[in-house]
Order: sequence, then C-alpha cells, then structure tokens
Amino acid sequence: MLLFAALLFACFFYALAKGGWPERIGSLVLIVGSFLTLAVGSSLQQRFASVETGILIVDVGVLFAFLALALITDRYWPLWTTALQLLVVLAHLARWADPEMFRHGYGFILAVWSYMQLLVMALGIRAQQKRQLKTSAENF
Repeated sequence: MLLFAALLFACFFYALAKGGWPERIGSLVLIVGSFLTLAVGSSLQQRFASVETGILIVDVGVLFAFLALALITDRYWPLWTTALQLLVVLAHLARWADPEMFRHGYGFILAVWSYMQLLVMALGIRAQQKRQLKTSAENF
C-alpha cells in the first residue's frame, strides 16, 4: 500500500511538472479514486471477503471519468487507462458471479490494474513531455 501511494504521488507530481491538462486530470482522477477507495472499503479483516460494493461504485466512477477524458482529448493513454479500469470493474463482477473466489485473488486483481494504470500514466506524461520538447525545438 505504501509503495502504491509513493508511486501515485510521484506520478501526480510528474503530471503537474511535465504533463498537459489531460495528464493532470488523469492523475487527479487516480488520487481521488484511491482516497475514496480507502474511505469506502471494508475493515481489513473483512476486506475482499465479498463484493466490495463501495469500491465498485468508486471504480465505476473512475471508469466513467477516464472514458470522458479519452473522448475529449487527443492522447492515447486515456484509452489504455479506461481499458484497465474496465478490467477492475469486471473483477468486481467476477467476484459477484463466483462468491467462492479466493478473497486475496480478488484483491490482487483489483490492485494489479491500478499499478498498470500508473505505468500507463507515466508513459503518457513522458510522451507529452517529448511533444513539448519537440514543439519548442521547432519553434526555436
């Protein structure tokens, strides 16, 4: 959890420093989604024992936020984060379909895609940084 938080904030500050408005919004969506997930999740003893309805609602909200961002921007990374977020939502539905699913497997599936989203976001910020450097070199 601490590793994810460190990577999340590193990505956020990277977006603030080097990203454009889509990268900043995307990183903010990830931060807000992460904090809301902590706020609505079950206690550690009960976490992932059944479908985490509160987390599912947050994850659907994050899905729609990334989808909206993908539709209004010219970047490719929001498409990837939207697809990864859809996998997170589908993990909740898989748990619903199979209540006997191993609880730590359910938690792992939810977490692994979040790390991938941070990677995609960082790559998107790097691509934006390269575009800015290229544009400034062409204008020089």
